[in-house]
Amino acid sequence: MTRSNDPASLNVRPLWSPSMFVVDTFGRDEFERICRAAGLDPATIEDQSQWIDYEHAAAFLSGVRDLLPDEEAFMHACSYRMKEGFGPLLLALPAATPKLVFAAIARTARLFSNVVTCDMEPQSRTEVMLRYVNARPELETRELCLSRMAATRAIPRMFGLPEALIAEHSCMARGDEACEYVCRFYTRTRWLPSAIGVATGALCAWGLSFAGVTDVASYVALPALFGLIGLVWELRRTAGANVAHAQEIQAALAEVAEHEGDARREIVAFHERQRHWGTAMEEQVGDRTRQLQELVARIEAISEARVSSVRGFSHDLRSPLQALRLYTGMLALKLTHDKAMVGLLQDAESAIDQMDELLGELAKTARADAEFVRLTPAQMQVDPWVDKLRRRVKALAFGKDIRVSVFRSREAPEQIETDLLVFERVVDNLCSNAAKYTDRGSIVIEIDGRPGFLTLKVSDTGRGIQEERIRQVFEPGGSDERSRAPRSLGVGLSVVVQLLAQLGGKLEVMSKPEQGTTFWAHFPTELPKRDPTPDIVVPKPKLADVVTIRRNHSR
Repeated sequence: MTRSNDPASLNVRPLWSPSMFVVDTFGRDEFERICRAAGLDPATIEDQSQWIDYEHAAAFLSGVRDLLPDEEAFMHACSYRMKEGFGPLLLALPAATPKLVFAAIARTARLFSNVVTCDMEPQSRTEVMLRYVNARPELETRELCLSRMAATRAIPRMFGLPEALIAEHSCMARGDEACEYVCRFYTRTRWLPSAIGVATGALCAWGLSFAGVTDVASYVALPALFGLIGLVWELRRTAGANVAHAQEIQAALAEVAEHEGDARREIVAFHERQRHWGTAMEEQVGDRTRQLQELVARIEAISEARVSSVRGFSHDLRSPLQALRLYTGMLALKLTHDKAMVGLLQDAESAIDQMDELLGELAKTARADAEFVRLTPAQMQVDPWVDKLRRRVKALAFGKDIRVSVFRSREAPEQIETDLLVFERVVDNLCSNAAKYTDRGSIVIEIDGRPGFLTLKVSDTGRGIQEERIRQVFEPGGSDERSRAPRSLGVGLSVVVQLLAQLGGKLEVMSKPEQGTTFWAHFPTELPKRDPTPDIVVPKPKLADVVTIRRNHSR
């Protein structure tokens, strides 16, 4: 169709590059399949004078994105053979520079969309800021934003220069009011200063003719000299601008290298914590194994003695029962002040003591089975830990299209008493889950506090959890296997619940599919005081005692 009167239509020119990429890479049939799925006629996209609505354009780009492994590959597709798509406009390139092309794009944005405007703000000769605003921001998708960035990045390539460096500051597809990109690029030598120099030399030669100078050489030499001066001046300017841009690139690469180094260090530290945790578990498994071995040995001894003892059990059991009957009868007849009665009472107390010892052994066995981790109290300063957490989460999200924000509120306590290994295990589980299940968007972590507690709030824009399955994910292996991250066993959150219960903490969760999940982990500022009596059994925590599920999704 031709340009539509609909308030949200788009010229098909931005779709030409990805369509040619699909045809050349995956074949004509795949291109036609994507067009049909998007409700488009392939001939419409191939005719660059046509206009389509935003929904069809977004559907087409989404189909192309599904064929590619990541956003970088998609951006490459969106700038594929881009120079060919400019047609007769290429004739003007020798007289232009990348900066002039960026300015022309800003002025002619309405030639590509009747709802998008673009403003360009020059930062330097090799840097500009572009700001796109859509009058219908709800129509924006991430693929549309990436296609614009790809075209912007590829413009210097048309001049034989390296691609521009793009720093994305905001994106309408993520809820921002505009898409803002800072573009840094190499520039090339312009011929305008040389032309001005030649013209200036010619004027000077013409002025000398009025002074009586008629030497032909002066008419040639002066324009050539001034033209050369203009060229040298422009070369120096271009070289200076490109050197400054190269230095910016080096600084950016150094920053990336530093971030990658931090990420590697945090990953190593994460694996070290995993190793310590595994060591602690191995020690406790060893204790359990020894206890089980002792129990098995006792059972085997009892089993061996059973055959020889079974005939005597009848008589042996009747004797204490008969004694108890006699004691009962005598207690009914005798007064408590009778010396014989006192002896009988002492015998009864001795029997009670034996039973108590047996019950104590039983309680110890039950307690050994119910305890999960022995806590080691330690003081933890919150501020240094927040800095480490920020580096840790950035390392977990490194290489993904995820914005990470970690901050501490004024209400957060200065320090807490906790078991550092258990505390870090809970934090690692929550943060690694946020990174594993978030492909793009943001992870926001807030360290807050309330009287007696430090609160860790972890919010992501990931896959989310179905409301009817939220309770199941806290059971070992209860999460849907199809929705798990690669190499995940689905036991992380069940471990979080048990460890938080041991610390005396609580967990709250709120989630919505395709919008994200938020966890609130409340850690006590002091570890709960446990009764040191060995007969006290620590029961397995009930889910409802530790976890609260919030039903609405307003964050």
